[in-house]
Order: sequence, then structure tokens, then C-alpha cells
Amino acid sequence: MPSVLGVTSEEQQVFQLEYRTLPDDTTMELVSGVGLVSYQYHHHGTVADTELQLAEFHPAPANPEARGSNR
Repeated sequence: MPSVLGVTSEEQQVFQLEYRTLPDDTTMELVSGVGLVSYQYHHHGTVADTELQLAEFHPAPANPEARGSNR
């Protein structure tokens, strides 16, 4: 897992999704409770490269009213 401020790598399991075709490939890393932590796209023909990484994570406060709880 990429280093993300606010998330310890020992606590989280990383799921990697890959989609590869002849002209390009896409890779994403997901962490439960956090979401998307990295995204990469590489085209093997024309120049097209993208690499994104989550730098910092702040979880939402645990507020039952914000989740639409029943009263």
C-alpha cells in the first residue's frame, strides 16, 4: 500500500484491481474503510501515463444522525 497519512498499513488489507489490454493497462488499489488509494494508467503506444496516489485521509466523525439512523 502506498504511504497515506492517517492510515497505518499494518491495519489495512489492500485489494489490487488490474485491467490489461494490448494497448494499455489500468491498476487501482482499494482499502476497505478508506476507498481508492492509488490509480495508474499507462498506454503502450502514444504517450499517455497517469499515476495518482492518495496523500492523506481523514475519516468522517461517527455521527449516527449523519448516516440517517432511525429514531
